[in-house]
Amino acid sequence: MTNRCVEKCHDHGTRYVVLNGKIFMRSGELVFPGGPDSEGVVLNQSECRSLLKTLGGSIIQWTDGFQTENKHGEWYSVICRRFMPLNVLPAKRRSEINRGLRNCKVTQITVEELADAGYRVLCQACKGYAGKVNVPSEEVFKKNVLREAPFQDLVHNWGVYAQGMLIAFAQNQIYGTVEANYSSIKLDPAHLGLYPAYALIHTMNEYYLDRNGFQYVNDGSRSVYHETNIQDFLMRKFGFEKAYATLHVYYSWPLRWLVSLAYPFHAHLGHLNRRLKALLELERCRRASNPSANDKQ
Repeated sequence: MTNRCVEKCHDHGTRYVVLNGKIFMRSGELVFPGGPDSEGVVLNQSECRSLLKTLGGSIIQWTDGFQTENKHGEWYSVICRRFMPLNVLPAKRRSEINRGLRNCKVTQITVEELADAGYRVLCQACKGYAGKVNVPSEEVFKKNVLREAPFQDLVHNWGVYAQGMLIAFAQNQIYGTVEANYSSIKLDPAHLGLYPAYALIHTMNEYYLDRNGFQYVNDGSRSVYHETNIQDFLMRKFGFEKAYATLHVYYSWPLRWLVSLAYPFHAHLGHLNRRLKALLELERCRRASNPSANDKQ
């Protein structure tokens, strides 16, 4: 799996480091490990400094993997381990999913199909988001979708169609048969009355968990910006649960100093700036998920 991720990084021009058999990549100022969330990572301070020196960035974030005994922390992934067939669901849930399956056709699609029809769905979906959302140009969107063509074992694309028109899509990151990460789900809000989300999640869960024996599917880690409606929806409707983990964060200097200075006032400073709020919330989650850790790095 690591070798394929390395090939993908080479192809995309993504900077990476392989350390202790684990691939680390950078997005913006954040450095993070690739691979399933259930797999833990161990890093010492020297390795952290080396990663930031090589990749740049100012924050490294990782966990020890899923821990069943850590039920009181603030860091978790929202996952589902078991597919629930229609006949075991409550009547209302069964009705909602059946409506979606009657109204919509859910199928895996090619990168060409997503590149051709997905941009409109993306733009419509982003209109409903709170706050400012940076939407790429159509040219950039198509380029990013099409460059995954050689890596369709690592990225699965799904489409939801109503009367022949794409009204929703999902892009899933695949890690062997351990995890299918539902990394990007976009729904055109004008068609929510057709229950596309119900049809999409039900069909993907059946495909990964029932037909192909994945250990779990994952909607990703909790957000440090706000509670996400989709994660609440998945837990209420499809049996997703919080898989807790111990969060570790390493800050570069002088960011480490800034976080230490600002954290005692995090309840007030978070209102001043969205990025500062997210940074201080990340630190709060780190402390809450690992209260015995020494705050000094």
